[in-house]
Amino acid sequence: NFKNYLEKRLQNVDVYLVFDRYRDYSTKTVTRQARECEASRPYQLTERMPLPSQKGILTVTSNKQQLTKIICNNIVNDGSFIARHTSNHKLVITGHNDAPTEIFKGVIIERHDISTTHEEADNIIVQQAIMCAKETSDTIMVIADDTDVFILLLYHYQLAKLKCKMLMTSPIYNRSVIDIKATVQAHQSIIFCLPAAHAISGYDTVPCYFGIGKRTVLKNLTALPNMLSLLGCLDASMVDVVGQATKFISACYSVKSKSNDETMSNLRCKIWLSKFGKGSATAPKLQTLPPSTEAFAENVKRAHLQTAVWKSAVLFHPPIVDPQEYGYVKIESSKTLLPTTVPDGIPLAPADVMKLIKCNCGSDSPCRTMRCSCNQSKLPCTLFCNCNASTDCLNELNKTVQENDDD
Repeated sequence: NFKNYLEKRLQNVDVYLVFDRYRDYSTKTVTRQARECEASRPYQLTERMPLPSQKGILTVTSNKQQLTKIICNNIVNDGSFIARHTSNHKLVITGHNDAPTEIFKGVIIERHDISTTHEEADNIIVQQAIMCAKETSDTIMVIADDTDVFILLLYHYQLAKLKCKMLMTSPIYNRSVIDIKATVQAHQSIIFCLPAAHAISGYDTVPCYFGIGKRTVLKNLTALPNMLSLLGCLDASMVDVVGQATKFISACYSVKSKSNDETMSNLRCKIWLSKFGKGSATAPKLQTLPPSTEAFAENVKRAHLQTAVWKSAVLFHPPIVDPQEYGYVKIESSKTLLPTTVPDGIPLAPADVMKLIKCNCGSDSPCRTMRCSCNQSKLPCTLFCNCNASTDCLNELNKTVQENDDD
């Protein structure tokens, strides 16, 4: 079925096919783990076996890696398919390897000239779309059902000062087609800071803020189009980056910062008082409030790094930086990155409150998913928990604590 889809496309145009990569120490570790469900399990996939459910495949990283490899190998090794469908138009496949594979007129070559180390398909799609747009006056059609791709196309189309026609459409039949050129012309004032606004207001690697949707973000970005100009500029002072982000998110909460010394903790207190002072008999839920200053700063670091990666999407390599300086901690045992909730030495809550938080996990693999209340609260398990924080406990934060103790 997949090859039939490619056949139809190759009749009329060159096709650039892009897959995600799955690397060790990825900033998307937590997002991928959160997608796992009880029905998720790793398979040993082969070409001849019945394909498991979509949910079963797409919620387990190893399954997606296998499926990508099977598709790529099948196409490259199918001489009949290559002979029949690449005589007039080329097929360029970007899979696990850094160098894409080009197939044209029966010849298979490695395109080392466009080799890239970006991990996410979103960045590579945009990279190759902008590259093609610079090389031809023909219409470029990007087939992707993803907000991130849309925003990156707008940003890099404007940055490159392109003039060609570029469209974006969903692979799902009968959805609307978006004119990238027309959208850029209509919203030029906000596009420079659009990736930053998207990242700071909630993305796979950056938690969103309760009640602050993308409509609110766009409204405030239109009013303050240059407010996030430093986000994603890695040579900027982190103090200045956090200051800009504080003003912007404060505006999204409809609270104007009266001074440059305004902090998120102050904003948190103001909103709590305003909600509690309206005759309510109960205090507002904590998740409805902005984060504390310390937690917000870690969030800004992750958004800062993500925006920098997005802004370098058209380059062959993302910025070479240490993610541990941008809101992450390395877990050597599992080769993953976990987000830092607050810096070391900053308590998550008063000691008496911490003692009240415990989980009741009791399965064969306790505390593995976000169903674990400790995991969900980004806390290590303790002796108060049902798992007793034993060696069987799969809460990754317990391993972090143990590693730090060993150090």
